[in-house]
Amino acid sequence: MAAVLSLVTVGCLDWEEDIPPEEQGNASDTYTLMLYMCASDLESECGFATEDLNEIMYGYTAGNLNVIVQTGGTAEWQNTVVADDRCQRYRVTEDGLELVDDSLGMQNMADSATLTDFIQYCSSNYAADHYGLVLWDHGGGVVGGYGYDENFGGDSMSLTEMSRALGDASVHLDMLGFDACLMANFETCLMAAPYADYLIASEEPEPGCGWYYTDWIGKLSENCGIPPKRYGRQIIDDYITESGWDSPSMYSTLGMFDLQQVTQKLLPALSQFSDDAVQQLSAGEYRRISQSRSNTRAVYQSELDHIDLLDYAQHSQSETADQLEQAVSDCVVYYQETENGSGDNGLSILFPYYDLSALDMLEEMYQTLGYDDAYPAFLEQFANVMAGGQISVSGFSNTQNHAAASEYSGFQWFDADAGYDESYYETYSADLSLLETTEVDGRCVLELSEEDWEIVNDAAMQMFAVYDGFYVDMGLDDYCEFDDYGNLIVEYDQTWVALDGQVVPFFHESYTSDGDSFFTCGSVPCVYNGIDAEIVLVWDTEHPSGYAAGVRPVYTDSVAAKGLYDICDGDTFQVYYDIYDEDLNYVETMTLDDEIFTVQDSLEVGYADAAEQLGDTFIYYVLEDIYNNTYYTDSIAYLEE
Repeated sequence: MAAVLSLVTVGCLDWEEDIPPEEQGNASDTYTLMLYMCASDLESECGFATEDLNEIMYGYTAGNLNVIVQTGGTAEWQNTVVADDRCQRYRVTEDGLELVDDSLGMQNMADSATLTDFIQYCSSNYAADHYGLVLWDHGGGVVGGYGYDENFGGDSMSLTEMSRALGDASVHLDMLGFDACLMANFETCLMAAPYADYLIASEEPEPGCGWYYTDWIGKLSENCGIPPKRYGRQIIDDYITESGWDSPSMYSTLGMFDLQQVTQKLLPALSQFSDDAVQQLSAGEYRRISQSRSNTRAVYQSELDHIDLLDYAQHSQSETADQLEQAVSDCVVYYQETENGSGDNGLSILFPYYDLSALDMLEEMYQTLGYDDAYPAFLEQFANVMAGGQISVSGFSNTQNHAAASEYSGFQWFDADAGYDESYYETYSADLSLLETTEVDGRCVLELSEEDWEIVNDAAMQMFAVYDGFYVDMGLDDYCEFDDYGNLIVEYDQTWVALDGQVVPFFHESYTSDGDSFFTCGSVPCVYNGIDAEIVLVWDTEHPSGYAAGVRPVYTDSVAAKGLYDICDGDTFQVYYDIYDEDLNYVETMTLDDEIFTVQDSLEVGYADAAEQLGDTFIYYVLEDIYNNTYYTDSIAYLEE
């Protein structure tokens, strides 16, 4: 039976007319495109899956192309065709969606067996010369994997589980695509390499609209023999253009990767680079490697521990960095980003730094996939040196080290004897046990020696408001100012980030600059239209005064929100405040019943007088050293006159 979703007409981009003969392909070839649509809250809350199905049907014309869709993973579809209470399979026709399998019942779309069965069903019933698979939903990168099945507790599919699904299906793909966030990483490429020729994915979060399907589906309908490199460029160009229209404030990326180049060039280059890094660690060069890691561009949020692979190679001082840079470039077939880009190069890699527990998972994944483990071996040695540096300063009163030796002992990678001896830590540890401020030329400053500053990787200012005997966390800003003597000025002008003139808690997330341009962002925690979320604020070269880029839903697991919700007239939100007692022990997180913001046209980003709105405040600076320890200066109080 056939059922038709309403079609929404979207302007189409022109396909280039001058196609080289080698890229024209054989028009008589057949192609089966498999769309695995774990629709999640992207459909139940926003209807994004329905929008994409409309785009596909608008572009499809009858011919040698079969587009087969498996639906599921959402509590409610925003159309009258697809069932809410079970998974289904549809074939796209010129008349709409034809239901071809209604016998599945409710399946977990994050189960590898469900994906395997879908691929085998398509290859058995719609055999073709070429196969492509698009995995549609949220993505969480190397740690979070793919998918968020609303009907199964938000379950997701790990890279190891994806490998099992593709291997058990025994169908080779021309193209594996992720219409999902954060899946353009080296580890996903390794997972996919035995089963596909090319990978198309985004290094960063995708906007909610995701890929734009109409044009490339239309061209593939006309000629199923078009090489993946050709329609891959179309997918990427259309996506970037559509993202600029639908989500102009959001930074979007999409790239295509040659998986043969990944295994034949990039993996050996990374292994050689890793072996060289191990030698550097053995020679006592941990500080240099840690600083390179700290200076590398973080992808999405720094706590995710994804870093841009090419940027890391460029920041390293390894003799093998040039070979790694070239190998990354060789495997990137095509890459584009929106004009408000922040410096990505297309492909990330997991480098556990803030969450060392991910290292066990990474080592297990390399073993399961059967790849050279030189990179995990380097990370293991790096982590052990870092752990040793944290344990060695655990007695400092103003230090928060991430774990004691007894806590690290639960990790498989931890080896108490694998770090450096105590003399190294004594040599390459700053004397930060007492970060006392002094007055120089009438200003409150922190004086450290040049050697001590070389151990510091990062510094940021923390601000608290004093309220009824409690302290209210107003956030963390990376603003730092130094005097003519190289001292950190521990003061602030008593202004803070504000929305529509109201001071709000703000937490800085990332900053990048290439000298000619800059990009910095942070977030305001809140309840937005009834859901836990963060309002994302951006300052960049084109918007030095800042703007509200959108609203990012907050999930309890590692999945990344696919895109930002638009900020619309009439939206309401309440800001979250973290409350601490006088000893700075956490008490609770709360909203204020009488503080409800209502958006009027848009949100104005600026700075406002914190003293006037909050009364008494105090600040201190948080320093992070090369071992990822954090230290605190003494606080400076600003009291109402």
